[in-house]
Amino acid sequence: MSDRISVTFVSTSGKHADKTVQIPRDLTILDAARYAGINIEATCGVRGRCRSCRVKILKGAIPPPSVQDTVQLGHDEVLEGFRLSCQTRMLDDSTVAPMPPKTEEGHKILEAHDSMMDADEFHLDSGITKITVTAKAPVEEHHQTSDVEEILVTISDLAHHNVPIQCMRKIPPILRKENGKLTVTRFNGRIIDVEAGDTTNKLYGFAFDIGTTSLVGTLLDLRTGEQLASAGGVNAQAVYGGDLMSRIAYAQFDEKKLTTLRAKVINQVNQYIRECCEEAGVDSEHVYKIVIVGNSCMHHIFLGIDVSYLGLAPYAPVVRENLVFPASDLPLKAAPNAQVCMLPIIAGFVGADTVACILATRIHESEEIRALVDIGT
Repeated sequence: MSDRISVTFVSTSGKHADKTVQIPRDLTILDAARYAGINIEATCGVRGRCRSCRVKILKGAIPPPSVQDTVQLGHDEVLEGFRLSCQTRMLDDSTVAPMPPKTEEGHKILEAHDSMMDADEFHLDSGITKITVTAKAPVEEHHQTSDVEEILVTISDLAHHNVPIQCMRKIPPILRKENGKLTVTRFNGRIIDVEAGDTTNKLYGFAFDIGTTSLVGTLLDLRTGEQLASAGGVNAQAVYGGDLMSRIAYAQFDEKKLTTLRAKVINQVNQYIRECCEEAGVDSEHVYKIVIVGNSCMHHIFLGIDVSYLGLAPYAPVVRENLVFPASDLPLKAAPNAQVCMLPIIAGFVGADTVACILATRIHESEEIRALVDIGT
């Protein structure tokens, strides 16, 4: 008897084409689905405690039901060939149809695209500034200078003279276009981008809330605070566990699984950046700041930080302070010139999303006792 079997997945919803994979006999149907690139949700973290990963076995020998199958699916569905894919190992070559319950896909999470800013209440300061300068390319051999120096000398209030290597690579042709007129973009005084011509009116940013259940992103004009577009949906990691502790249990002490979870959220953020920029007619290279919040678990997974000990007493995060990275470090390829800002974590699972709520509501400025309630997952 062969130690491998063939499992064919057929779609009842049209979401994917039929796919067949060869797997070792000791793998579950859920494992086979992931090999095939088919997302089947397992919101309980592959513990047989929910119905989200149920499938129907259409062809092949149907394995006897487990206790979890009977408890979660009931006698009637078990007789009809339904099984929990996270608990079931096939006996021979089989055809299976994923039959998950309805998910939250398609739910509209954000609606308004209006400006959030009130000139009387807010002062918008993203730390991103753009200035137009005119610099001359070096022309005399006896004048010891460089392209970068010729640009820096035109900026009177430059706080940092370090120019990123990606900017240096762009400078030679830019400096020799449009008679040396160019736009320099800075973050907290540090140069982060250089462009030919005047692009000072193109200044955009994103705000992302990475929740355990849902993920939402909003594109904003950093000059006015206007919301230009938004995108949101179920957090793509949900197929590996629907709640925070299930997500931690999946990745605990397993670097490969942590990488899998991280790839899901990085890809989703990149996707939403592209979607919003396309909707608003914005070049994603003009996205210069991305602020991201989430609970401590989502924060760590996004950064690829081990969550193993976050799930154990005393539930201490690896880092709590505000963090800033170039998008290329993560990488968020959809916004190559952006600075990514992670708001600080408070303690335990009280994360940066709570800090964002405090800042948005200004509850900390109130002289009265107030309660801030965030009912999540």
